[in-house]
Amino acid sequence: MKRRPIIAIGAIFAIIAIVGASWAISQDLTTINNNLATAGYQTTFTEEFSSPANWITCQTVPKTIAVTNNSDVDVAVRIKLDEDWIAADGTTHLPLTSAASGFTMALINFTSNSGWTQDGAYYVYDIDLAPNATTSSLMTGVTLNCDANLSEDADGAYAGAEYHLKATIQTIQADKKSEWRTLYNAIASQVNAPSNINFTQKALKTSDSLVANGNGVNKYTENGADVYYYRGEIDDNNVIWADICWKIVRTTGTGGVKMIYNGEPTTVGATRQCNATGIDTQINAAAYSFNADTKSPADVGYMYGARITYQKLYADNRIFTFSNDVSKNGNIYTLDTSPGQSISGTWANERLNSAVRYHYFCTDGATSCDNTKIGYIYHYGFSDPITYLPVDGYTDIEAMKDAMFMNTNDSIAKSTIESWFETRNLDGHISGSRNYEDELEDAVFCNDRSYYSGALKGKDESGLDLYWVYHGAYGRNFVENAQGNVEPSLDCTNPRDSFRVSNSVARLKHKIGLVTADELTLAGITTWSDANYSAGHTSYIYSGYNSRSASPIGYSSLNVVHAVWDDELFDTYVNYEGYGLRPMVSLKAGTEFAFGTGLKTDPYIVP
Repeated sequence: MKRRPIIAIGAIFAIIAIVGASWAISQDLTTINNNLATAGYQTTFTEEFSSPANWITCQTVPKTIAVTNNSDVDVAVRIKLDEDWIAADGTTHLPLTSAASGFTMALINFTSNSGWTQDGAYYVYDIDLAPNATTSSLMTGVTLNCDANLSEDADGAYAGAEYHLKATIQTIQADKKSEWRTLYNAIASQVNAPSNINFTQKALKTSDSLVANGNGVNKYTENGADVYYYRGEIDDNNVIWADICWKIVRTTGTGGVKMIYNGEPTTVGATRQCNATGIDTQINAAAYSFNADTKSPADVGYMYGARITYQKLYADNRIFTFSNDVSKNGNIYTLDTSPGQSISGTWANERLNSAVRYHYFCTDGATSCDNTKIGYIYHYGFSDPITYLPVDGYTDIEAMKDAMFMNTNDSIAKSTIESWFETRNLDGHISGSRNYEDELEDAVFCNDRSYYSGALKGKDESGLDLYWVYHGAYGRNFVENAQGNVEPSLDCTNPRDSFRVSNSVARLKHKIGLVTADELTLAGITTWSDANYSAGHTSYIYSGYNSRSASPIGYSSLNVVHAVWDDELFDTYVNYEGYGLRPMVSLKAGTEFAFGTGLKTDPYIVP
């Protein structure tokens, strides 16, 4: 028989004394405070406990966890237990239940009739603990399963392995126990909710620490539900989850917390910190294209379908008929030439009139042509040539858009992000490892491909903005309304643009995506027209390096572009390799943190 497993039991404790069988910890009430002003007595302390090195089958290692209230008010108490097996190689994580025998290898011996009740991931003490009172012990010890067989042909993977048990003990003032340490509450408790934010200008922080233009935490809506988001020069939204640094961007309409990647933690002294800047805030510290090509409206897609690419026809002085509609019979297309539905003439003379609503034409100048000669004009900036999309085989422009926006092919951005997710083992595909993806909600990551203006919006739309067709994100975040403001939106109304794991028409492989232009606007990233541009970099999401979003902006004569940002919101070609990727995830509603204040030097720690 190989070496027996050994057991190591560590515990993370709150502000009160933890009494064990032969040891006790008491601590100062000021140890590690968080920023929930309404929820007192939430601090943490770490103490390591080592048990005997030779833990043998059927042996019980004694362990008691009892809590004494050293404060002067009643407190509520709960405990979370996290178990882990680490193989003899020191790195491989083993499942709690042996795959060979089906036995749970370590058995926690809970105290009978102890007054502790299991509630989800926690064991909650049934009564509020009065000053100087002590709970009963949650447990009496841990036993290595008597039926376990550590021979090589049975449960041998556990021979020489270490079993770890971590107890996270949380307390809170009894009348505040509805406000346990959830990230959602940490955000919502800070809300400023001003009603006069000018999203065209930066959020500013004045010298006397008063907020200006929305600096701080504000309220918005997503599909009618209240959400809270960080804006401007704030410094307390840092999180370490899955041993990765993230910046909280906002909550979701379902109570989750959306976070954006912000590099790898560093260890400073005894603390884990989030100090990455520049290219180190990008995954793999590299720059990527969003898609490989930029000649089709399809290329703005996080996923995309048929790549119908633009064509050019040098019109010279030929006469063409430009029509508002077309009918298809087999491979023959016939333009609608009924009164008011078409115009005729040279392209040079009639292109501005055609731009109003007459987008279909036959490239040979006829009013009826086969599928190789029918086109849909979307660009009017050139007096020659005509720039158009071939209708070839499709019924009309709407059928063409449906084909281009069908989600059958992954973009470079999507495949890169999802590959990174797997490389970091966040999906728990390595046997016995933690599946972090289970801790994420299936949130929507929006790739809004709706059109704001231009000929591709529909056959009745004006193309008089000669050089561009604009997507919805452009209209919401770049175009000012009558009040001189822009109107970002967190709603994603089209199912095929609403990417998530559970969406059969826009399916993600993993629960991870990209930030939108609208979320960047809320965060305080403004366009080049910002009157306060000289104020410098005033948004927490600025890292000093260009990054890509998921939001299409438009289609010009030659290329499609989407939104990117550094200290301002602008656009670039989707195939330009000058921008990094900072993926987003959304933690489930109710996700709690063990300690931390959200600062870079003291991030929220999600255990």
